[in-house]
Amino acid sequence: MNYLSITHDPQTLGASISDIDRYSKDIVRSGTCLSWKDLSVKFSKGKESKKILRRCSGISYSSEILAIMGSSGSGKTSLITLLADQFTSHSNLKFTGSVFLNGILLGKKYFSEYVKFVNQENILMPTLTAREIMTFSAQLQCCGTKKDITEYVSHIIDEMNISQFADKLIGDFMIRGLSGGEKKLVSIANELIAQPSVLILDEPTSGLDSFNALRVMKILKQQAQLGKNIIISIHQPSSEIFNMFDRLMLLSGGKVVFQGETLTAYPYFTNIDFVCPTSVNPCDFFDKICFVKNFFALTDNEKFKMQVLRNAYKSIQKPKIEVEIERQSLFPKSLDRKIIKPGDFFKIKVLIKRSFVNSKRHPILFTLRVIQAIGIAGFNAIIFNNIGYDLVSVQNRNGLLAFTVTYVCLLSTQVQLLALHSEQKQYTKEIKENSFGIIQYFLAKFLAELPVQILFTFLVCLIQYFSVPLNSANAGKFMIFFITNLLLHMIGAGLGYFSGGLASSSEEALILGGAIGIPMMMFAGYYSNIDSVFKGFFWLKYFSPHNYGFEILVVNEYTDLKLNDNVFDPIKQLNIKGNISTNLGGLVGLEFFYVGITLVMLKIKEQTQIKRRALR
Repeated sequence: MNYLSITHDPQTLGASISDIDRYSKDIVRSGTCLSWKDLSVKFSKGKESKKILRRCSGISYSSEILAIMGSSGSGKTSLITLLADQFTSHSNLKFTGSVFLNGILLGKKYFSEYVKFVNQENILMPTLTAREIMTFSAQLQCCGTKKDITEYVSHIIDEMNISQFADKLIGDFMIRGLSGGEKKLVSIANELIAQPSVLILDEPTSGLDSFNALRVMKILKQQAQLGKNIIISIHQPSSEIFNMFDRLMLLSGGKVVFQGETLTAYPYFTNIDFVCPTSVNPCDFFDKICFVKNFFALTDNEKFKMQVLRNAYKSIQKPKIEVEIERQSLFPKSLDRKIIKPGDFFKIKVLIKRSFVNSKRHPILFTLRVIQAIGIAGFNAIIFNNIGYDLVSVQNRNGLLAFTVTYVCLLSTQVQLLALHSEQKQYTKEIKENSFGIIQYFLAKFLAELPVQILFTFLVCLIQYFSVPLNSANAGKFMIFFITNLLLHMIGAGLGYFSGGLASSSEEALILGGAIGIPMMMFAGYYSNIDSVFKGFFWLKYFSPHNYGFEILVVNEYTDLKLNDNVFDPIKQLNIKGNISTNLGGLVGLEFFYVGITLVMLKIKEQTQIKRRALR
């Protein structure tokens, strides 16, 4: 976006939640106008070049609903995404144009304070209730006591008329929860926490039945009447919903073909010989007018139709719109408002609490992991029960130790890469809105997951160690076994965070996790002698948690363990030369290394894919 300068400097002050409610609503009621000039999106790849949006200008006003309509591929989603500043950076896309709020070319630092966006897809944590989601959102965006925030959230819930399901879990395909319409209302309510001046929604009625679609639109109409500037993209609304629109913009082929008050659309198109039959839904009629089969290969009839529509718009409506945009720029309204934000440490505290609640309630992140820990440890206890001290028993012990290192590490990788990827849309949206930074999010998630990781590792170690049993010469043996597996589990989580953050889909995340984690097993020293590994790959053992973990467990197991006289020393047989303290240091170093590169990678993604793209 072209948020190159800012002519005002809003105060950043601490205040109670009641202040943001009162102060922000005063600003909303005073009137906020969003205007845009010459917005364009161009896709280029090699010799291929396509204009998705072409020099689109427009304006929307407070206390009104502006509906942007057009057939599929007309550019309405691209326009909405640009207005909401939600486009991700892409080397093949070029954006041009400017967006103004009350005539001010608003700096990106403050944009999200005034403008909020509701995605077509409901981006909500399935393990939280609507009240919890809104409470966490309020804590991340506003200052205030616990009582103030609770009362404020309850006020928004009552205003949105969602109290009947405010304390139910959102749900997903694994957790029974709210319907699509109820989730949409929660998404809208969550964005109203910051009392934005402008609310932009991408197809808010998509996928909803007629009852829920009308219910959502009535809420939006109510918010418009309270003074908010509402902009929506919508496809084939019903007549009842269409009559709720104050202003209408029609797009075709990436260009505006109509823009004005909804009531003026009929006479406008009648005057240019596009007469709507009385028996036809006006939305279907407008959709038919704007429809072309292929915008990049128009037929002769389509070319003629588009020429008539564009010429009429240029001569009748466009000059008036340009004059109004210019007037807004010549006489800008003040946008001063208090931007009330909590401190960074408080945000981390809130994120830790939210992540912990999510981990505790999520079937994959908690329940299934506990069952998995008990199941695998119990299975090992049965297979290796009453292990002996002869040569065969040594082979079994080595196999058990190698297997333990592998599954403790890789299972953690698999769980966390899927968890991080599933939350990617959530934290990406919140980072765009300046609710917190990527480092704050990652550190909070890492700390919130720690209790679950400790519980999982402790259950595995407790069941497996004493039922086999492994070396019980003293209590220190078990503690080393537990600490080693906990570090392996944490490193596996770090690999999962890295793979999940790097991937663009869950399938890609699974492939990356396996491609990174599985080759590390070859450097454990169990499957092959480390000294026999090809010298060109020898250095990889220093990045393998399996290498350090297996050596620790072997040294810990066979030191002070009395084997049969005819059994050769397993430590020498496996060519293990390191000691426990050195290898523990190696695991700690690997934990910092994998967490560090994950933070760097996520920060780079934040700068390249999440940051706002400047329009030129």
